[in-house]
Amino acid sequence: MAKRIVELHTCSELVNVLTTAKEQEKRGGEFTAVYGVSDYRMNKFPTDGSEKIRISDDFSAKNNFHVVFHFSQDYEKTMAKVLGLESYDAHDSNRVHIIPNVLMQYVSTGNICLIYMPENYVYDGLTVNGHTATEEEKAYAERYKAKRSASTLPYRTLGVKNITKVVIGQTEYICKITDLTLQPTESESMALAMAL
Repeated sequence: MAKRIVELHTCSELVNVLTTAKEQEKRGGEFTAVYGVSDYRMNKFPTDGSEKIRISDDFSAKNNFHVVFHFSQDYEKTMAKVLGLESYDAHDSNRVHIIPNVLMQYVSTGNICLIYMPENYVYDGLTVNGHTATEEEKAYAERYKAKRSASTLPYRTLGVKNITKVVIGQTEYICKITDLTLQPTESESMALAMAL
């Protein structure tokens, strides 16, 4: 079977693809892999104690990764187990779930994000200025790598703006989403109004 390529241009199209994937997985369908890219966080000066030489302005490093979504995984039960609680309610005043336990929107920023567990994250490597990083470039990036504080959250989010493609079976959805807004349904509008 030949691979099928489809372009996604709106958040609504992405929502439709993920909603369908979730429903199909419940019926024994395929897992979904969501590919993304994010900035490799670096400081302007080395963080490894070496000579204080400013990072080159033309050095742009990106992390490439994918997340395998197991839509049948019960997010709320997993969170309750991780936090040692009897039950966990994933709803708070700053989040509106677009697809329950899969896709949500922050009320404060309007950012739309996928929710996933850290164990579903797969690192695919570093690129520099659009090409696969050489060993020398990886070492250079490591010298300027920003120190990260440990996350206390047992889950992660992936912003729609960082998604490059979604793969479900033999279909590859290339994400070319520039408008990061979503036209909510009437029930989502009511939930958002109540959250405010």
